[in-house]
Amino acid sequence: MRTQILKSKKAGQSISVVLLTIAALLLVISILFVAGTRSADFQKKALSVNSIEALYSNASTIDFYLNRVIANMNKADPLNSFRDEMAALKNSKGEYPIREMAQIENQIDKEHVRIEKGYLKINFTMPLFDRVAIQTATSSSVFYEVNYNYRFNYSEKL
Repeated sequence: MRTQILKSKKAGQSISVVLLTIAALLLVISILFVAGTRSADFQKKALSVNSIEALYSNASTIDFYLNRVIANMNKADPLNSFRDEMAALKNSKGEYPIREMAQIENQIDKEHVRIEKGYLKINFTMPLFDRVAIQTATSSSVFYEVNYNYRFNYSEKL
């Protein structure tokens, strides 16, 4: 009699373990199915986040170089000094550390680098962008562009 009771208890436990295992397998299969069908959407979001992070990183790097230029420039002749310090940033190929910095060269004038009411004022605006290609299920590429309008404003009392 006692052996029958133990056998029935073991049988009850094994059924619950089997059901739990089946439920876990169904859950894993459904998660893999959902992840597989939505991978393109996930890839698009992941790439756009990486693009945005790259643009913010470029903006921070541009801030660093512009602040370095301002620290090294001659405040008595800001326009020419700013031009000279920007030229010093170029490498041997004539390229800036961040390619978008070339846009600043076109903006170095009396409107953007000036002394006004005893203050040195420097203002620049330039677009930063990144283009990402994502391969779709039909093996065609979809392009996404991330645009960021970079603004640099500096003011210092002389």
